[in-house]
Amino acid sequence: MEDSLEYRNDSEFARYLAHVPQPFTRSDAEEFVRVNMAEPFDRSATFAVVLDGKVIGSINLEIDEATRTAMLGYGISRSYWNLGLTTEAAEAVLEWGFGTLNLTLIWASTSLGNLRSQRVLQKLGMTPQPWTKEPKFAVTNEEWLTLHLRVSAQPKLRGEA
Repeated sequence: MEDSLEYRNDSEFARYLAHVPQPFTRSDAEEFVRVNMAEPFDRSATFAVVLDGKVIGSINLEIDEATRTAMLGYGISRSYWNLGLTTEAAEAVLEWGFGTLNLTLIWASTSLGNLRSQRVLQKLGMTPQPWTKEPKFAVTNEEWLTLHLRVSAQPKLRGEA
């Protein structure tokens, strides 16, 4: 709870996240943790992003079982922006969503001015959807599989693991 309080009580972190009040109080942090622990995992799978034993963010999928689709959401502490951690964590969640849950499509929306988030979504292989006012990105299971087969087939350079 303390870690969530620390990273979410940041106006720059919350700038594009209208659902994150500022200041973010201890009561807000307790509610955030309580809600995420209580929500049914099969409809709202939330993962803590942990680095060196410290929670630095969260990533979630809001799953629509009827359509086998999900909305991706994420938030990482500003102290860890621009290190590739958001992309790495989100990639693991997308892999789980497509591989384990056999979702057909995962989408995410972001604010027009949130270029960092748009870049994360592009790195995940998500493409902009032209029929939306605010930026919305999506990737299908088939696109994800094709992208990852192509990446894994790339020859390794000397010294790469």
